[in-house]
Amino acid sequence: KIKAYLYLISLFVKSLTTPSKFMRTSIIVIISILLLNSCTNQFESKANIVEAKTSTISLNSDNSEPTDIKSNDILEGVVCKYDNKTKYSLYIPTSDTLKGCIVFLDPQGEAALPLRFYSPIADELGFALIGCEFFSNQSTYDESQAGFNAILNEAITELNLSKNQIILGGFSGGGKVAAWLAFDYAITQIFSIGSGLPTNGKELVQDRNYYIFCGHKDFNFKDVKQLKNDLTSKDHFVGLFEGKHEWPSVQDFKNIAYWGYFNLMKANTIAKDQALIDKVYNEMNVNLAQIENMKAYVKLSNYNYGISLFDELAPIDIFKTLKTDFKESRSYAVYTKQSIVANYTEGVWQNKFTQGITDQQDLLWWYEQLRLLENEISSAPNLNTKEALIRVQKFVSLLCFIQTELAINKNDQFKTNQFLSVFEKVDSENADVPYFKAILEMQNGNSTQAMTYLNEMMLKGFTNEKKIRESKWFTGLNSDPQFRELFN
Repeated sequence: KIKAYLYLISLFVKSLTTPSKFMRTSIIVIISILLLNSCTNQFESKANIVEAKTSTISLNSDNSEPTDIKSNDILEGVVCKYDNKTKYSLYIPTSDTLKGCIVFLDPQGEAALPLRFYSPIADELGFALIGCEFFSNQSTYDESQAGFNAILNEAITELNLSKNQIILGGFSGGGKVAAWLAFDYAITQIFSIGSGLPTNGKELVQDRNYYIFCGHKDFNFKDVKQLKNDLTSKDHFVGLFEGKHEWPSVQDFKNIAYWGYFNLMKANTIAKDQALIDKVYNEMNVNLAQIENMKAYVKLSNYNYGISLFDELAPIDIFKTLKTDFKESRSYAVYTKQSIVANYTEGVWQNKFTQGITDQQDLLWWYEQLRLLENEISSAPNLNTKEALIRVQKFVSLLCFIQTELAINKNDQFKTNQFLSVFEKVDSENADVPYFKAILEMQNGNSTQAMTYLNEMMLKGFTNEKKIRESKWFTGLNSDPQFRELFN
């Protein structure tokens, strides 16, 4: 069984999936490929939408200060007219005319989360936002198809949009599912954040506008960066930024939204907005001097973005020239050489930890390997290697999350404690650490200590209320006032 789980993990690490329904389902279960959740009781037209409860979210990213985002018109629990089993979260922008709709797939099933983050972008561009609740860790691909089919019909008929005005995308595993669904339902605009392509992915996206985006601390960074050599069409864009495995900052996601909006203009799906084109073009030109001081992969990504975004709409010679000059520079040659070595080192360490699970290594082995990894990070010869080794730590965090969850579901407390201990050592600020500790306490009948860990979980940024409310592990806390107030 362990080997079976590791096989699925290795598929995830290498971004290898298959178009078959069985394997799609398996990968979905392991890597938490979810859509989004939470909704109201019925769909309402824009004129009748009532103000939802105001909430504030602190969005943290590596390349911007935490931003407090207040969301007022996010409706949660909307029941789809075309399938009353399908629910979604909805945001209608303040603009008078809808230009399109962005449909989000979140790996934790938090439907309203990206809507709270990105509603200001929706207001600026006139995009409705939909977060889908039909996907969970246990969903089959057939269930995903049925849910998306209902959402697609709802967006087309109730929002009065064409299929070509739908932009579909997701974070982590949701990005891969977006590629499959886009292929099956002929969606032309796709984005993926923090995830590589599934097997046959080039075929899935070859005739579509495809934007893939990944942060430098993301354990998928190496594989996504490699896609620059595979996705060479002008309709494809591989963007790299300074960030983690998480939904990106508002400014970074705005680049994705602009890219989708500009592609809709190029396809004559919506009217050309010259004022917006000029605004974004002037902003990018003003920022060119700042781009010069960025890291190599961010700099190159910005040049490529300018070329891709403004092609057919504005002059792109300046971006082409800067890109050519940079790729001919000594600094780029040094970066390329260092990246080759860093990628190899990252792969060696990942294989070592994966093999450690296969060999059922004990806690001392894991602690020793993490100590050696930390020493190598401290003495890394350059920034590229250091960042690659830090990504290995995030990879170990992922392995431990998966192994801890598997052990908990089997009521194997020995394995749970082992991998939870490693998980905490490598990623102590991860909110899932106290979450798992709370489950352990509930298994041992200690609800008071479980509540302590749940409060710690909230302090570390846990946001998935549905996961807690519907968990079988915490039903014994339903009468506890502290538990009921946990997300208030």
